[in-house]
Amino acid sequence: MRDNDPREKSLFLSMEYELDGWLDPKYASKVINVINKKFDVKYTVIKTYNDICHEISEAAKIGKLAHVIIDGHGNSDGMCISGGSSCDNWIHEGRDFLNCFSGLDVSGKIVLLSPKAGEPQEDDLKNNIAQKIATAAKRTVIAATEKMIQILNKPKILNLDDFEIYLSTNLLFEGKNVFKIFHPIYENCINIFKNKIHAREQLLLETIKDETLAKSYLNPSTEFEDLQDLLRLCDEDPRQKFLYLSMEADHNGALNPSSNPQLFEVLSKNYDFKYKVIKSYDELCSEIREAARSGELINIVINGHGNPGGIHISGENNWDNYISIYKKDLARCFKDADLSKITLFSCNVSAPLNGDVKNNFSNKLAEIKNEVKASPEYFYLNKVKLTSINPFEFTHPSQCDDKGRCKSDINAFQIIDKKKK
Repeated sequence: MRDNDPREKSLFLSMEYELDGWLDPKYASKVINVINKKFDVKYTVIKTYNDICHEISEAAKIGKLAHVIIDGHGNSDGMCISGGSSCDNWIHEGRDFLNCFSGLDVSGKIVLLSPKAGEPQEDDLKNNIAQKIATAAKRTVIAATEKMIQILNKPKILNLDDFEIYLSTNLLFEGKNVFKIFHPIYENCINIFKNKIHAREQLLLETIKDETLAKSYLNPSTEFEDLQDLLRLCDEDPRQKFLYLSMEADHNGALNPSSNPQLFEVLSKNYDFKYKVIKSYDELCSEIREAARSGELINIVINGHGNPGGIHISGENNWDNYISIYKKDLARCFKDADLSKITLFSCNVSAPLNGDVKNNFSNKLAEIKNEVKASPEYFYLNKVKLTSINPFEFTHPSQCDDKGRCKSDINAFQIIDKKKK
């Protein structure tokens, strides 16, 4: 691992305790060679639990630590680090995982290459070392839910972008993947829904589930049991907050999240992400205020039908039901989101109003928020393509006609920054 290597960092930590040649470096090298195509990797042998924490801390000083792979013998109770045949030095639930893994990026992954690290105990799907590490460390964990039998064939990494690994449940590689993803459980953010969710919110959940399953190599058996987490923000989640507000008014179905599954699937993986259908101006302001209280609110997307004067929220198509330049308390509505960027997924909101290029909703909002990203043209949700996650960047083709045909080489969105003018 090198200071001058600009790539994100990965650690491959091999436990000292060895049995049956499983940890032979020649097998680990097959995995490391794949990881090294995208990440700066360090391989080291670990003798104590403190060594694990030290390696993570040191790697984080060099650059963004994206993954920690822990290779060793164990079971659903833990993993053996060292200690001879009795193995008296273990990774177990009594360890301080939160501080130990604090150097790992909050969107990073912990991969446990150990037999049955994610296997349920007594039919309790959450009673295993993989889930306990995920919840305590507040990081995603990938682990095997059953015995890993291919000693001579280490798991394959089939998706470097999402860092997904695969190992078949049988020698012919015809079975399901033994690896499953374990997300942190935030007990104070469970069962918070008092009202029935909106039909479009339900559609979002189904869209993200279908897109993830279509792309993922991981065992999906229980991956989506807490899918409604995508409809709330949790102050216990260390990830940056991303608020997506979809206006209820939608006369032609253009706000349907299923029109761009990849966008929502990627956002849900990389942020503490909340999607909310908004029915009133007061509700919109309340959502922004509450989101800002939950942590670092990095982005707010407002998606709705609009024009140079504003964006239609719900009800009759008149200014009373808009978030617009005519709202006298617009500054109050956004005052709690000082550090967040605002993106307006809406048609024509930065187009000239009455011939004045500076008179429109985007410019009005930028006077309050300093920076707003918006388009003076037609907007199509299915045309949005992500170019960066952190920071959140995207392209949208310019000069679209009423049939959705656009010029793909020009980005329609502009940054309106009153502070720089």
